[in-house]
Amino acid sequence: MMIICSLTASAIALFTLAPLIYAQTLASITNYLRRVEAVREVKNLQRIFAQYAAHGLWTNMFTLFTPQGVLLWGGGNTTTTNDVLSCDDGVFANGQDAIARWLETDAGLMDGHRPGSLHALINDQPVITLSDDGQTAQGRWHLLRVMGDGSGSLTVQADLMENQYTRNKQGQWRIALLSYCPVISGDNTGNWLQSTENNTLPHYTPDQVGTPVTGNSTSTEELDLEELTYRTSQLNDEDEIRNLVQAGAFYVDRRMWTDAVALFTEDGAISVDNRTSRPGFTSVRGRLEGAIGPEGLTRGSLYDPPTFQIIVEVNPDGTQGIARGVELGIIGRHNDAQNQTSALWQFRVIRHSYRKDAVTGIWRIAGLTFTSLGIANFSSGRVTNTTTSTNPGLIPPFLNVLAPKPATRRPADWLPLFRSSLSSSSADDLSALSIRLGRSSALDETEHVSSAMGYSLNDRNCSSVASLYSTKASAQLQGSGITAGFYLTPARIQTACEATTQDNVAFTWRTQPVIVPSNDGRSVTTRSQTFQLSTTFELTGWINHGQFVLEPLDPNNATSITRRKVWSSTTDEPYWSLNGVAQSSPARLKTKRQAQPIIAPDITLTDPRLADRLRGFPGGPGPLVTWPDIQTTYFPYRNPVTGNLPSTLGGRVAYSPGCVPCKAIPAWSLASNGFQEAATGPTSLVATVGASFLTGIEVNVQVRAGPGR
Repeated sequence: MMIICSLTASAIALFTLAPLIYAQTLASITNYLRRVEAVREVKNLQRIFAQYAAHGLWTNMFTLFTPQGVLLWGGGNTTTTNDVLSCDDGVFANGQDAIARWLETDAGLMDGHRPGSLHALINDQPVITLSDDGQTAQGRWHLLRVMGDGSGSLTVQADLMENQYTRNKQGQWRIALLSYCPVISGDNTGNWLQSTENNTLPHYTPDQVGTPVTGNSTSTEELDLEELTYRTSQLNDEDEIRNLVQAGAFYVDRRMWTDAVALFTEDGAISVDNRTSRPGFTSVRGRLEGAIGPEGLTRGSLYDPPTFQIIVEVNPDGTQGIARGVELGIIGRHNDAQNQTSALWQFRVIRHSYRKDAVTGIWRIAGLTFTSLGIANFSSGRVTNTTTSTNPGLIPPFLNVLAPKPATRRPADWLPLFRSSLSSSSADDLSALSIRLGRSSALDETEHVSSAMGYSLNDRNCSSVASLYSTKASAQLQGSGITAGFYLTPARIQTACEATTQDNVAFTWRTQPVIVPSNDGRSVTTRSQTFQLSTTFELTGWINHGQFVLEPLDPNNATSITRRKVWSSTTDEPYWSLNGVAQSSPARLKTKRQAQPIIAPDITLTDPRLADRLRGFPGGPGPLVTWPDIQTTYFPYRNPVTGNLPSTLGGRVAYSPGCVPCKAIPAWSLASNGFQEAATGPTSLVATVGASFLTGIEVNVQVRAGPGR
């Protein structure tokens, strides 16, 4: 007899004692759980607002506000200088009906509802803070609007939102204030404008970002161990599905079809605009190759589909889940013979289904479903493939994540994987539960810190950037005024940041994070994408690899308040850059800073101890590799389903776990400083059970993990 199972990090955490940073009693864990759930519910609320907007569902949108809700929408009309944006002309709408009327009027012919129109509204990169009593919250968001009327007019707006939320008597979160301010605005005729300063200040300070959501709010009723375990398991499942969404998108943008297909169930399928492939691995691969190209990215090709505003709903028994969001596909092709680049923006609703393997507990893709909102061509101003506005019947169903929830949610017959009972509330049970809840909280904390980093970079606030780093952090920095390399400690990071120059306003979006926590939740490893739009209409994308830790504000006091901080940040590769996609004229630029003396890093990118890890990077060894050539990309994790290493694709893909500068100086690593490294993928256990007359029952166990694990 053979028994096969896989231990994901969530399962391993069951057998790990929780550190003292987490709640340890039923009452404290109840409070902790409800606050983590509240942060997720606020994020879902704002993301559904954007999902409704894509289809011009104004009456649905106004129900997301409180009855006395307020919308303050900066019009972005130009100032007297006529070349910069202003937020001082904001429109004020009070009450649900007034908000619905204003939203409809503002969209005009670009409402995503009229046939041929496009109204792609994407809000993401959240920083959410919850009040002490858990009844109100504030949130900062990036918002990108790409709108077309189907007749040759296209507009783009990159914006900021600072919103306020409140919980009603039914326990549902609603928007109390939506405050919007434009940062960059332009159209397909080349008229591009920018704001001169940050008109929407953040509601938080850098020291507040990354605060664990334990808080001090009082729960109305203490939950029992069974209910707490169930709801924590639902959060853990949500995390794994969200990571699977993002990891799959990273495989697609490099045409890693062997890796991508391995994420599917045996009967998995792909559906695009109501056209569905046959089930099975062969058909899935054929659909991917037919739509995008053969395996392996080649010179001059670009298909980058970052995903945004992902909402996940797990069914009550924890065996199936759905993820709904939007995909912004950057589709490009460079023609070497003509030395020309063409590019399109493709907007699609994604509504993917997932299934948990009953034996291993690993989530797999059961089906990918894409529905086109439109493809925008900024050279012509045309919008094509507007499936949902032309045929509203094809709008993918929305997820039911905002409905009132019962006090007890656990199905009567539910049990966690690998457990036969839930019969006690011993210290070990509470510790295991607390650490699993802390791992889900770690994902939100990490997302908030990463988002705050993006906002601080936009503002060129180097002090704020440095404050987000751990006391022993390292950061890869490059730019005019400094030598490219890794800088150690927040003080050095701030000095290097302040020495660099910037020519224009940038809209920096840190998106598509794959966030993998360590077993104890105190540290995480991330892979994300930075998507940047500037007022010169330079569109760039690169991949980031980071590590985050939970550390006390007072390093000499282990019981002091903790914050999630950046431990290490690396630009894994500059992926692509498109200049003048819309053939636009540049907007007014910010004045360059005065040149500063060249500042040297603690480790240069050419340090021989790093070997070829940064070859071809700006400041690294060897010739610089830029798109349309293809730079090597690095993955810090193995396949989240099979545990296999990423396909190398002739050297264009490589496996590189851990922090990059630690390869040169091991003392900078997490392990050398009392933290755990995150798991790089699932660990499989294969147990073969046999018997013989001489030895009796024999059990042979084989463990398969990643290299060095």
